[in-house]
Amino acid sequence: DRPGTPPKITYYLYSTVDRKIDETSRDEVVHLDLATAEIHGVFSRTAREVDPWLDLMILLHHSIGPTCSPRLERALAIALSPQFQGREVGTMAARLFQDAQGADSAVLKSLNDKDVMTPADGPPGGNDLLLAAFLRHLVVSHGRSKAFAFVSQASPRKLDEAFHQAYGRALRPAIGDWGGATR
Repeated sequence: DRPGTPPKITYYLYSTVDRKIDETSRDEVVHLDLATAEIHGVFSRTAREVDPWLDLMILLHHSIGPTCSPRLERALAIALSPQFQGREVGTMAARLFQDAQGADSAVLKSLNDKDVMTPADGPPGGNDLLLAAFLRHLVVSHGRSKAFAFVSQASPRKLDEAFHQAYGRALRPAIGDWGGATR
């Protein structure tokens, strides 16, 4: 690969989860290897094998480099994807936000959770979708480059600082504004 060119993404499709476990020792229906730009998934005749956010995750990882916040990186990939598991991310996250009773603190807790900074190995959960919806809002409002800057600079100790550097404002009020719009 030449510098500046997107990586060649290799897909491995398996006939069953058991076959995938035999080959990869991983029991998820799909997983990706960011270092080698490989996506491993179980083939299905009735459903899309690979969600587009997985491709975006690899492309993001290779364009902004390894970050100190892989789950935040994954949330950005989901935010940039046209859909997640066949549905629009904002709609799914709005439902989760309602289930959290509109607490802006749910997103802030997700961002401050140390798990946001750990590898994004498992399947995305509710926190990932809340983060993705918040990041999608930021991308729509302020453009991709600021979101890339935020995610690439974010770390457990510099989350607020990285957000302020990218967006020129504090993180908590930004989440509050998004929460108000989501309600």
